[in-house]
Amino acid sequence: MTRQLPPMLAALAALACVPEPAHLPGDVKDVRVVVKLAELSSAEVNGIGSFSLTPVHDGAALAPIPVNWSASARTLTFLEEPTSLPTTGRLAVRLRAHDVAGNALAIGGGAGPIDLDALPVGAVAELLVVVGRLEAPTSLGQLARPRARATVSATSSGLLVFGGEDQDGLLAAPDFLHLAQGRQCTADATGEGCVFGEVPPARAAHVALTLADGFDPSCPYRDAVFLGFGEAIGGAALGDAWLFEPAGLDGAGAFSAIATPASPRVAPWAVALRSCDVLVGGGRDGVIVDGVEVFHFGADAITHQALPDGIAGAGAAVIATRNALDEVVVAGGVDGAGVATDAAYLLSYAAPELSLCGLADGSCNGAAAAFCGGAEVSVARIDDGSDLAPALSLRGCGDPQVFRSASAPPFAAFVPLAASGALTAREGAAVLPFGPGRAVVLGGRVAGEPVAAVEAFTLTSVDDDGATGSFGALAPLATARTEAALGAMGDGVVVAGGRGGDDAPSGAVEILIPSFE
Repeated sequence: MTRQLPPMLAALAALACVPEPAHLPGDVKDVRVVVKLAELSSAEVNGIGSFSLTPVHDGAALAPIPVNWSASARTLTFLEEPTSLPTTGRLAVRLRAHDVAGNALAIGGGAGPIDLDALPVGAVAELLVVVGRLEAPTSLGQLARPRARATVSATSSGLLVFGGEDQDGLLAAPDFLHLAQGRQCTADATGEGCVFGEVPPARAAHVALTLADGFDPSCPYRDAVFLGFGEAIGGAALGDAWLFEPAGLDGAGAFSAIATPASPRVAPWAVALRSCDVLVGGGRDGVIVDGVEVFHFGADAITHQALPDGIAGAGAAVIATRNALDEVVVAGGVDGAGVATDAAYLLSYAAPELSLCGLADGSCNGAAAAFCGGAEVSVARIDDGSDLAPALSLRGCGDPQVFRSASAPPFAAFVPLAASGALTAREGAAVLPFGPGRAVVLGGRVAGEPVAAVEAFTLTSVDDDGATGSFGALAPLATARTEAALGAMGDGVVVAGGRGGDDAPSGAVEILIPSFE
């Protein structure tokens, strides 16, 4: 079944059903797939003859389903009702455009996965697929308020851009790009779907993370955005925490305060664990703040605990390795004297205890793990399906490394990377996951000036002795930017705002989508 949406949008009922009286694995499920077309040129849009929709079940691609495309109406319809679709396990979808002759085009997108077994009785699972150029940035429009030092978080219906600053100072007003409805919600907007409730105070250098990125599918609040801490107007450190709960495909969402005491922190790190916990640490409040805050998102309440054992390090990079131990790596940053550090630690949290050991000093493995850090260490997980849970690390000095972890000795280490292809030398580059087995490196500064360069890294192998891979240049961002908000949306990467070469805040929003090949 289909329903026509406004131009640039199409909805597909990929799995239609009447809810059963009780939930059992294998019963028919209802999945709603909404497609948003990014800002492609008219020639690109008119050159599309059809799409194919590929379900991805438990990581394995199933047979593509042909989908008819109307360029004039910009709608999608099934050529025939799909059959034999999965009703258990984890489901993702990918769309790929084809020309009128059936040749694949470098246009597509993906979304998911969702856990069909965790779908409540009568509920509808929702997947938002953004379709743009593959392996090349595509515009998603402009922010209502150009800003730098903000955060961008993906939700079930769009993108939440929060905080940061413009030419007049710090901002509180959120900017919600409602991709599912093709409109924009701001704090002063009116109308259905644009009411945010109580908006958190203005800030920058804060944390914001979508709880779907790390939480177990059974965790409450899994699709919400956790945000807080940061620098307030006047420079004071903030210790508050907030939740943004999305309203689904039909609305934006609302903020609510988490009434828990926390240590004020500017530029802390934060990571979500499968256990429904969020760890927050590092940052500064005049001095570097030690200790770790734990927020547990339980079914009955959101609780908070301050753990005295932990590590400092403002601006440190964090990886949730997501192996069988749900470990977290915190690396680099600056110490209490403001000096860039080579320290790297492995954290493991099981309520109520946090265990901690050093990777660089050998206290984890019995041998030092040759980590070369700095104030601007960038890391990203590479989801290759292995229990090594590898991550690409761009350090403050030397060549790139790969972090690898395992659930058996020697557990964790940074290993040297032998890579082919060129990587643009720059400071402050961002590294984010970019499809299976890949990461993307983008932006940063050369001689203090922002750059637009984008490279994709593909991991070939990783073991106890080292890692191999390759770098390849992708199309650059439309404009060179630094201090942009960066975040994951499905397997894609979103870049929002930032500062250009003239140091003026930018309002540009772009998405980079992998080819999945």
